[in-house]
Amino acid sequence: MIKEKSYHDIYGGFGKTLNLGLTVGVSIALCTFLGYKSDEYFNTAPQGIIGGAMFGLIAGVVNMWEQLKGIDKRLKRRQEDAKAQSKDKQS
Repeated sequence: MIKEKSYHDIYGGFGKTLNLGLTVGVSIALCTFLGYKSDEYFNTAPQGIIGGAMFGLIAGVVNMWEQLKGIDKRLKRRQEDAKAQSKDKQS
């Protein structure tokens, strides 16, 4: 029997993917902007922009990694719960 996917299952994954991409993009953009402003203030162009972009990339990837670990834990927990429920139904 094929189980139909619900609206939540289909679009929930899209939302999580969009969130991951936005997290990285916003981190890079914000840190690059802060680097630009520090370049203006300290007159050190382009070190602030380069440093800000690198820091933003690192921060975005670390944040994305943490989110993916959380998603993986929830998925494994759901699979274990489904196995336990199927065993209970068989008993």
